[in-house]
Amino acid sequence: VMQFDFGAAQGLTFAGLAAHNLGTLGGSVAFQTSADGLAWSPLLTNAPADDLPIAFRFTFIEARYWRFLFSGMSEDAPLAVGVAFLGDDVTMPRRTYQGFRPVITPTNVKLQSDVTVGGNLVGSSVVQEGASLQLQLEYIDPAFLRGATWKEFQTQFNRGRPAFFAWRPGKYPEDIHYIWRDGQVIAPDNTGPRDFMSFSLSARVYDG
Repeated sequence: VMQFDFGAAQGLTFAGLAAHNLGTLGGSVAFQTSADGLAWSPLLTNAPADDLPIAFRFTFIEARYWRFLFSGMSEDAPLAVGVAFLGDDVTMPRRTYQGFRPVITPTNVKLQSDVTVGGNLVGSSVVQEGASLQLQLEYIDPAFLRGATWKEFQTQFNRGRPAFFAWRPGKYPEDIHYIWRDGQVIAPDNTGPRDFMSFSLSARVYDG
């Protein structure tokens, strides 16, 4: 069990897990809430087939106590959870598609290659491996970017705080990533004669 006590009722719309081994162990996780820490109400459950990040999205709920309840494993199973995240689900008013490169396999792979005198490959070794993503969104209503929800996300992300990212959660549920800032801050700008704004987001992706 991984349990959180906020001291008072707190409203949330999202929870996530990353850097876990539930899929490897064949376990499952239930996300639950409680008003007193004794009686628990189930929200969502997940029995992952792999160790990719898990996202729980739900309508606004207020509760003091929140927990992840793990099951389906033996008591001595070496369960590992590197990231447990609770927060708000920020949904962008426009979709992204053209020009976006989804993280299907690691995108940053540094090699050490050996070649013969004649320039033929003898072998290669992976020195460093990871992934990153770039997101560019245009024609966003400034009212959204000036709203409290987005401003809070932008502030925290620019300060290096991590987040979960999903570009098409309905169509590609496997493309859910645990990310943090990698590069310039998010700084929306005015995009043209009409009253719209655009911004770019550069992030490093956890790739366990």
